[in-house]
Amino acid sequence: MKTTETIIILFIAVWFYLGYLGFKIAKRGGYSGVTGFFIVIIGNFLGLFFLILRNKFSKKMASIKQDKVDKQESNTKKIISLLNKNSLPDFYLIQESNFNKNNEHWSKYLELYEAEEEKKLALKQQIRKLESDKEDILIKKYGKRNYDKAKKGELFIDMDEELLIIAKGQADNIEERVVNKVKKYKWFYGKYETNRGTINYKFEVSLEGKKVIGWKNI
Repeated sequence: MKTTETIIILFIAVWFYLGYLGFKIAKRGGYSGVTGFFIVIIGNFLGLFFLILRNKFSKKMASIKQDKVDKQESNTKKIISLLNKNSLPDFYLIQESNFNKNNEHWSKYLELYEAEEEKKLALKQQIRKLESDKEDILIKKYGKRNYDKAKKGELFIDMDEELLIIAKGQADNIEERVVNKVKKYKWFYGKYETNRGTINYKFEVSLEGKKVIGWKNI
């Protein structure tokens, strides 16, 4: 047999052996063995390399998918455990589970959820009532005109510090000094830091006792 013919026969044998490997690798990965065979026959070593990488990628994706399923099942068990204790599960926990309306505990979840929403609504109504009652007290104490000014953020002489807080909020800093046995204060607002690291303020309100006596931009 001539050398050229021997080389051709060996080449064809190797070629078909690679195709056989492609067939086996594809089958192992859950794909069509015939498709794997032809991928390698056409692509040779590149086709074989492609099949190996595809199998590894598929296994990794399957592992990730299984981990997700396991996590969802674990979270569902946690949800059911909480429901059995009459405790409402966190919404994020539900999102990260496979718990849905098809679950036999769904009605229990809805019951607890509606009860929680009713509690929140009752609390909001209670807060609104307290705020309304407080507003009525302040109006009676300082008069509606002065209270409305404070609500709009307006300052005026002899304004009480309680109204000042309504108008400007809590001060960023307060300085106190005593002059002729009278306590005087400076309330500073608009705190900021200079390039040198010094703390400064944009606005200053002066008080004598608990009454506003003046203000200025700094």
